[in-house]
Amino acid sequence: MSLFDVSDVNNPKEISKTTFGDSRTTSAILSNPKALLFSKEKEILAIPVNSYKEDYDAEMNDAMIKYNPYIAEGYFVYNIDLKGFNLKGIIYTISEDYIKVNKIKDLEEINSIKIIDEESEYER
Repeated sequence: MSLFDVSDVNNPKEISKTTFGDSRTTSAILSNPKALLFSKEKEILAIPVNSYKEDYDAEMNDAMIKYNPYIAEGYFVYNIDLKGFNLKGIIYTISEDYIKVNKIKDLEEINSIKIIDEESEYER
């Protein structure tokens, strides 16, 4: 992700860049621009990130497929200003077991809801 100074539109200058994740990381923002959270007033930018466990191959109907078990969906939260990006923290909002809510100001967890109990049919 890069931030550019475009005060001279004919000569944009990259003023900050950051990289997050690895080959097992993806983001809803790649197909849905509304997934981005940005507030100029709060100087905050949040990018949704999906994390997966280790990649591995699996055989299905005589064909090899890549399988990526889902771990969690969360946000990389950045403070953003004319100096660039500063990672404020990473919050996981949805996982296999929980939905969590955090404050924007300091990312403190406000509450969480367990969505799967120990004896659920899903885990059998």
